Amino acid sequence: MHEKEIVSSALLYRDQADLKNFLKEQCRTAPPDCSWLVLIHTCCHSPASAVAIAQHVKEVLPDAAVLGTSAAAVIHHGSIYTDQCLLHITRFRRTRPEIFRLSLDGKTPEELAEEAAENFPADSRALFAFFTDQYMHMQPFLQHLEQLRQHIPAAGGMISANTFGAFSFDESGVYPHNAVFAVLCGTTLRTWSGVVQGQEAFGETYTITKTEQDSILEVDHQPASQWFQQKLEEICHTKPCPICSELLMRFPLALQQVGTQSQFLSYSEPQNRIQTYSNWLPAGTRFRMAYLSPLTAVAELRECCAELNTTPCQTILAYPGTLHYSAMTNCTAWELRALRSSRICGAFLHGEIAAAEEHNQVYVGADTLFGMTESEHDYLPIDQTLLDDLQGLDADWHNIDQYLEHAQQQTTISSASRQIMQQEILLRSNTFLDKETELENLVKFKFDDKKHRYNKICMISIEKGILISGRRGSKVWNQLMRENIQQVIRTLHDTELFFYCNDKWSFFFTAEPEYPDDKFLEQAEMAFHECGYYFCKELNITAVNAFYVVIGETDLLEKIQLCMSATADHNARFYLYNKDNAETMKQMDEKLRMTNIISDAILYDRIVPYFQPIRDNRTQEITKYEALMRLSDKDHNIYAPGQFLEIAKDYHLYLQLSQLMIRKVLELFRDRTESVFLNLSAYDISSEASRSMLYELLSNLPQEACGRITFEILESEKIRDFNEMVNFLNEIRKFGVKIAIDDFGAGFSNFTAILRVNPDFIKIDGDLIINCDKDPMKQLCLQAISDIAKGIDAELIAEHVENSGEQQTVESTNIQYTQGYYFSKPLPYQNLEQKKKD
Repeated sequence: MHEKEIVSSALLYRDQADLKNFLKEQCRTAPPDCSWLVLIHTCCHSPASAVAIAQHVKEVLPDAAVLGTSAAAVIHHGSIYTDQCLLHITRFRRTRPEIFRLSLDGKTPEELAEEAAENFPADSRALFAFFTDQYMHMQPFLQHLEQLRQHIPAAGGMISANTFGAFSFDESGVYPHNAVFAVLCGTTLRTWSGVVQGQEAFGETYTITKTEQDSILEVDHQPASQWFQQKLEEICHTKPCPICSELLMRFPLALQQVGTQSQFLSYSEPQNRIQTYSNWLPAGTRFRMAYLSPLTAVAELRECCAELNTTPCQTILAYPGTLHYSAMTNCTAWELRALRSSRICGAFLHGEIAAAEEHNQVYVGADTLFGMTESEHDYLPIDQTLLDDLQGLDADWHNIDQYLEHAQQQTTISSASRQIMQQEILLRSNTFLDKETELENLVKFKFDDKKHRYNKICMISIEKGILISGRRGSKVWNQLMRENIQQVIRTLHDTELFFYCNDKWSFFFTAEPEYPDDKFLEQAEMAFHECGYYFCKELNITAVNAFYVVIGETDLLEKIQLCMSATADHNARFYLYNKDNAETMKQMDEKLRMTNIISDAILYDRIVPYFQPIRDNRTQEITKYEALMRLSDKDHNIYAPGQFLEIAKDYHLYLQLSQLMIRKVLELFRDRTESVFLNLSAYDISSEASRSMLYELLSNLPQEACGRITFEILESEKIRDFNEMVNFLNEIRKFGVKIAIDDFGAGFSNFTAILRVNPDFIKIDGDLIINCDKDPMKQLCLQAISDIAKGIDAELIAEHVENSGEQQTVESTNIQYTQGYYFSKPLPYQNLEQKKKD
């Protein structure tokens, strides 16, 4: 059966039993020919305890490639932990991971590279590289390795220490003075790399002219400490400006090499020396000064996410630098939180490796990202709302804001300060301004809302905007939107109202709690009366505006969206949220909550198959099960189809749920002896993607497994094209599967249709079964259905049997199978064996 080529999962270690159960569950759904890479990063274990964890892994996955390191902090699904141990397990279909350990003792970077080039397989496609012992020669090692071998994209860096020191390990022991590599070999693996530095270079380019190991001795032939003091005095407008590590941290170096690497510096007062972190810089290195800019980090991460939206990727890891976290703590947390939907994991390092412009580079103080795929069709989910939510970045903005405020107070502003100001203005404009409407955007609103606590909003939307834009083009639409906005702003002429762009079709104004509610409503009503229509003479178009008002509430955008959804079928163009329509809003709110649960279930694999036993009335044994979909939320609450299925269809999420459900069930029953029934709706049958998926899945199943699968056609769903359904059923029958008609007696009244489908099973609708022991007419119907089924050689299944009287009637009318609460309610997969024993 078809599987995703690369499947990753992650666990925060609790104990041996939990780990082994987790790994066994991964094995249970894994194809027999896969290979495993297990990365372990621990913040809290001693070397001996870490080795024991690796040994537990090998007991369950004896053929796995295992690589472990200490870590100052780890990342699990976008959250940062400083007291946990992360296990990241990756399953490959066509890639072979191999582990190599090379001693660092007494070797030059060139010698280490030569040894690596000699050992790495010829089909190496990517590698994870981790160095212990404060190894400062990663960059020359990587450069020399690329001279000896073709470019192998790399991730990793210098191992950070936990409370027990910095070390690497595996199931055999600890390696304190080693470079350890997980080399990924094969022909199909593709990788992606991204880097977020959050640094903005400014000023001229300078040259390091003398170094000694980790110390910079001269810049442009001047003593380095003197040069940096003069430069910091110029930048900070302070004389004298004593050098300190804290100040140097705010103004790192932007190295003018491939990838524009970052380099943080420190100051040794006893030696009066400028020193580098995690990387020796040779004489001749050219650089510009840089400053820490959270908005640059935001822009860089958005660029990475834009690439991920168009680049196939099945799993992603992050290896941020501890210095990146120290310099911009909140920004680093935001970067990882914004990627939470991709289930990103990783560990913090002291020097970070990433591939940039076809070369592996060492970054000191960056967040490096590394993605892998063996498929051209799988993409990681990126939640745009998380990218737009910049809350929490205030503290990191404080330093640059404080600097800019100080610079503006100076009589004479240095050229460096002027350039920093100009760059920050441009960055803030790009981040917070909608270029088409020239209004501040939703990112800025969310940021401002945290500060001002807005509690009232008026959304203005041009009706039929999509139609106008489609007919007249984007250029005309943008002009109409801008003029419409300006008309409202001129009409209200109120500096206490704040305007923002919502999306391409709508904008809104809002106000702080101190602004009187009645005055706000008056302003909204005036805007409606004065600007309900806007005729643009130049374009010969009339904009018809609809107004939605919420006053005295929190979560304004959510309330407005509920208003707009609730009134979609109404003609009213002015809608005020109040107690009279609160119940409608509550219903919409519940629908939105369930939509989020459905989306999360798809994103985080929370679709849970339940199975209801089907009893053979002739042998009195359980021989079949019907698979029934359930969803689980983050708190492990279980939701039945009646709670989510129609909503999933309304929001076009049903097919994703159904496809994931089918994959799971076929995998679970691949090697079982019982048969399984799977529901197929009209949505599944009419979807080319779903049909293609089924053909592929069935073609990869053994013939005997296909013979145990029955697809139920849900006749309660409208079949739009009966011929299409019949052709589809004929195709899947070629694989040996069986067909059942569901809800007979409720939907399939056309007996000609039954003959064309030629079902193997007919499931009798529950309405005919309920109280059938007390209703002679129902008994006559059941006998007639039994005779029909016998005539077309189909077997019958009675659904919703709930008591002994109904069961006796079912058996007396020669119905071969029974399904219902009388024998069992639907059960999770892990309970099936116990039920059979009972």
